[in-house]
Amino acid sequence: MAKSIIIENLSKCYRLGKRSKIATSGIARLLDIIGYGESAKKHLAREIWALKDVSLDVEEGTVLGIIGRNGAGKTTLLKILARITPPTKGKARIRGRVVSLLEIGTGFHPEFTGRENIYLNAAIYGISAAEVSKKLDEIVSFAELEDFIDTPVRHYSSGMYLRLAFSMAIHMDPDILLADEVLAVGDIGFQQKCLNRMKEVGDRGVTVLFVSHDMGAINRLCNRCIRLDEGKIVDQGIPEEVTARYEKALLKSANERTVKIKNEFAEILSVTLRSPDGKEVGALRINDDAYVEIYYNVFIPEARLYTSIDLYYRDILVFRSVPEKEFETQTPGVYCAIVKLPGNLLAEREYHINTAMRIRVKERTEFLHATDVLSFRVYQADGGKDNSRVVGVVRPKLKWEFSRVEDRVV
Repeated sequence: MAKSIIIENLSKCYRLGKRSKIATSGIARLLDIIGYGESAKKHLAREIWALKDVSLDVEEGTVLGIIGRNGAGKTTLLKILARITPPTKGKARIRGRVVSLLEIGTGFHPEFTGRENIYLNAAIYGISAAEVSKKLDEIVSFAELEDFIDTPVRHYSSGMYLRLAFSMAIHMDPDILLADEVLAVGDIGFQQKCLNRMKEVGDRGVTVLFVSHDMGAINRLCNRCIRLDEGKIVDQGIPEEVTARYEKALLKSANERTVKIKNEFAEILSVTLRSPDGKEVGALRINDDAYVEIYYNVFIPEARLYTSIDLYYRDILVFRSVPEKEFETQTPGVYCAIVKLPGNLLAEREYHINTAMRIRVKERTEFLHATDVLSFRVYQADGGKDNSRVVGVVRPKLKWEFSRVEDRVV
């Protein structure tokens, strides 16, 4: 099969703090005057390698998932492929028309209407007005903006921007589609609609590069996956296997970070997610129970402990859980707090947990805070093929009752 993208030793270096010679000399003189010249000169410019010797071949029709931590180089890679950012070294060869969704609203003129922006963006991609006119109704319908298409886009919400931008991109007949966190904005229903459409264009032979922090979406949509870390490809292969190894690495690193969180009263040792049979897990099925275990090392006697967990989906606080009362310790030692996450509570998403502990000794109170100490994914056992799939961040099974009230129709 022919290759859509060939990347050879691609590198990108950003020089932070780099200024012109005139500006730098002026700043250097000022630093010398106030006595910080020598220590600050070496920090005036600093090199950051966003990508380092990345080589990759992508065949036509591949839906490639790109995962990794923030700052791993994912967006930089797509910007180079979109010809927005030039590489420092290496090269990338691309066959066909490239359409990119990198920053929602990029290329929109705020004073133009949605309709006018469709024609403007089409012209940027070399598509004639006559061709756009044939697709206009379909673009507007997919974006669900029939009532707002002749409104200036400066009045659009972020969700409306997303719908218009995605609909335009997907209808531009791309050979290669670059999508960077396009599902981070917008309602859950439209996110699923976007995923389904990207799956369709992939099946038709369009090459898709999809960056996301949603491991469930990566697994459902992609047939290949790479993981970037510090600008390098550190893993690649089948999406389910690559994402599982990534989540395991996240869980391990999160637990390692908690060891250093302590004060003179206590220390947080670890935060772990376990299955009912006691096994440490990084993912669980929607209907499975799970337990968050938090181990503390308490240094002093007669301490009163009060702990909590905050569960987040991206930057959204889903809930905070706290015990009904403080736990009183008699002697120093290691203690464990366990909280149950019941099955059928969380939807198919990737979550992370913050934890905090209040320690009271006599009249003195101290706090410990541990941020992003545990990451895990919730998934459906059927792989998301169930037509009754519930959308949203939480999906509790609530009790419903139906009854016949009377004969007549209200």
